[in-house]
Amino acid sequence: MQFEMINDLLLIGYCVGKCEQQQAVSSNEIYSISIEERKTIINKLIRSAKYRFRVCAENKCCRSEPCETIEPIVFQSSFGNILF
Repeated sequence: MQFEMINDLLLIGYCVGKCEQQQAVSSNEIYSISIEERKTIINKLIRSAKYRFRVCAENKCCRSEPCETIEPIVFQSSFGNILF
């Protein structure tokens, strides 16, 4: 079985949305990640704050529906950023 990919549907990257649990439902900061990287550094995190993250796949046409963390993540590091 062979699948044919249309150029507009090829995966080009990901978006990671960060939202502090105390704030509004929508993500307040978006990070773009290329398909080659598959990782990013999330900055400006507050120690002991709870965060939710959403990840979407991107192609030339649009973004996918987001996958979201099931439980908020409590940030414990004193550096202010994490590798996601």
